[in-house]
Amino acid sequence: MTSITGIMTRNVVAARSNTPLAEIISLMVKFNVGTIPILDSNNIPVGFVTDGDIIREAVLGKGISPLVNTEDIISASFIAMNPETSVKDAAREMISRRARILVTNNKSGVLEGIVTTTDFLRVFSNTLVDKPLTEFYTPNVKTLDMHASVSDAIELMYTKKLGSVILTTDGMPSAIVTERSLLGILGQKNRKLDSITLEELATRPLITAPFGVTVKEAASIMLERGIKRLPLMKGEKLTGITTALDLVNAFLSKVEIRVTR
Repeated sequence: MTSITGIMTRNVVAARSNTPLAEIISLMVKFNVGTIPILDSNNIPVGFVTDGDIIREAVLGKGISPLVNTEDIISASFIAMNPETSVKDAAREMISRRARILVTNNKSGVLEGIVTTTDFLRVFSNTLVDKPLTEFYTPNVKTLDMHASVSDAIELMYTKKLGSVILTTDGMPSAIVTERSLLGILGQKNRKLDSITLEELATRPLITAPFGVTVKEAASIMLERGIKRLPLMKGEKLTGITTALDLVNAFLSKVEIRVTR
């Protein structure tokens, strides 16, 4: 199987520790990314800022304060990897350490690229054996009514450590809001989060799959539709959600368990 140099994104959107947080948010929105590597003056990564970090700051600070510096919220838990690391080894490290992968030059340490769960899915869905999705999903999905406020969603995501929330209309799943979809609002000044309803930010229609879908089928839907979270349904009932990280873990797992449909 190929090394990560063959699947990584090379033209990485990056910033410095003194880059204003508002500019970080603007970069995420403009380039539709959820991770911005932070580089020192020699272009060596020192950490990164994620959409989740910004959500956390919005909760703790009741919004994004202009006094907060990017360096105050930098996450340092990344894996700096050799470009020749195999795809499987890199994916296993991502899963076991729950950390993001930055590809760096062997000698200088300069950032050369980034590898995401989507990059892994593209490779695994074409090279590895398919299997039932089985336990690689989260049951008991948290939901909010479509007319709940942005502050409600931010609070729920923070307290439950969620990357998304399913929105309901008349009790039925109808849309989704993710950390990334909240960034645009968080980057706007003079907007009170508790006065903005999630309907304004909702991604519709909600893309779902039937419970019992295989790993490759789920990966195909995610890659085709450009999503990283896939709600699972039994008829009209929401029974769980699987993520791109779950699917990477499933592809790497050797455990085969029959799914009860």
